[in-house]
Amino acid sequence: MARIFLFLIILVLIASTGSASAQEGGNVERIAPERTAIRKGRGAEVWAALDGTPITRREVESHITAQLEDFERRLFNLRKRSLDVLINRIILKKEAERRNLTLNQLIDIEVKSKIKPVSEEEVRKQYLAKPARDRRNVDLQIKRMQKSIYAKRYQSALMKYLDKLKKNHRIEIFLEEPRVSIHQVSTNDDPWMGDRRAPITLVEFTDFQCSSCAAFHHTLLRVLREFKGKVKLIVRDYPFGGHEFAEKAAEASECAHEQGRYWEYQELLYNNQQALDTESLKSYADFLHLDMNRFIQCVESGKYAEEVRKDKSDGRKAGVVGTPTLFLNGKKVIDLRYGGLRNELLKEIRLAEKKSHQLSPMEEAIGR
Repeated sequence: MARIFLFLIILVLIASTGSASAQEGGNVERIAPERTAIRKGRGAEVWAALDGTPITRREVESHITAQLEDFERRLFNLRKRSLDVLINRIILKKEAERRNLTLNQLIDIEVKSKIKPVSEEEVRKQYLAKPARDRRNVDLQIKRMQKSIYAKRYQSALMKYLDKLKKNHRIEIFLEEPRVSIHQVSTNDDPWMGDRRAPITLVEFTDFQCSSCAAFHHTLLRVLREFKGKVKLIVRDYPFGGHEFAEKAAEASECAHEQGRYWEYQELLYNNQQALDTESLKSYADFLHLDMNRFIQCVESGKYAEEVRKDKSDGRKAGVVGTPTLFLNGKKVIDLRYGGLRNELLKEIRLAEKKSHQLSPMEEAIGR
C-alpha cells in the first residue's frame, strides 16, 4: 500500500513539473480539441492565436502556395505510380490464374521470350564507338551497360504485353489530380525556338552553372525534335545566388542573343560549365565569330543585368525555387524526366486537339 501511495505522489509531482515548464517556456497554450473544433466553425481554420489575435491556415499557407502545390502534385504522382503498379500486378495475376500458370511462368512465356538478347559484342561496339568513354574497367562498364539495355527492353516488352491485356478489362481511375495553378509567365523578348504558332509553349528557367540544367537541356532538345511543329520553347534566366559565374553567363547569353547566336552560345556554356569566367565567356563569343567589340561592350557594361534580374523576379512570382524549372502552357511540370515530360506533352496536345474540335454554341446553332 505504501508503494502505491509513493507511486501516486511521484505522478503528481511529474505532472506539476510539466505544467510549470510549459508556463516558463513562453506561455504556449495547447488548445483542447473541442476548442479547435469551435474555431474551425467560425469560417477560416484557425491554427494559432497571438494575444487573442487568430492566425489562420489561409494566412500560413499564403506564403508557401507554390511549395504546397508542388508537394501535392508529387504526392499525387507517387500515388498514381503505386496505383499503376498495383493494377498491372493484379491484371498479370488474373491472367496467370486463367491460364493455370505461375506469375513467373507467364512472364517467361509472354515477356522474356520476346526480348532480343543483348550480346556483349553489340554492347562493346557501342561503348567503344564514343571516344570520350572511360577506358578503365571496360569489362565492368560493358556488363553494367548490358544490364541497363536489357532492363529497358524488358520494361518495353512488359508494358506492350500489359497494354494488350488491358483491352480485356474495364479500368476506372477515381484518384483525383490536384488543382494545378496556371501561371502567367511573361516572355517578352526572350530567346525561343520551335513553331511560333505551336499549341504548346514551354518556358524554362535555367542557370548556366547548374549541372542539372545542362542535363535537362538534352531532354528539351529531344522533345522538340519529337514534337516538331507542336511545341515552342522559351528560355528565361534564373541564376542561383550560390553560383559565382551564373549571373554574368546569363548576361553574356543575352548579348549573344542580340547578335542572333543565342542557341549556339547556350550550347557552349552548358558544355563548358567549369569555365564561365568573363575571359572564357569572351572566348566562346570569339569562337562563334561574333562582333567582339560589340559583345565585350555589352558584357562589361552590364547591358542585360536588369533583364536577368527581371527574369529571376518573374520566376519567383511564378513559384520558381530552383533550376531547372519548366512551365507547360503555364503549368509547372513536376516530373522533368523524359518519360514524365513526354506524358505531360501528350496530355496537353490531346486537350488542345479536343478544344480545337469543339464547336461553339453559335457554330452548333448554324449546323457547322
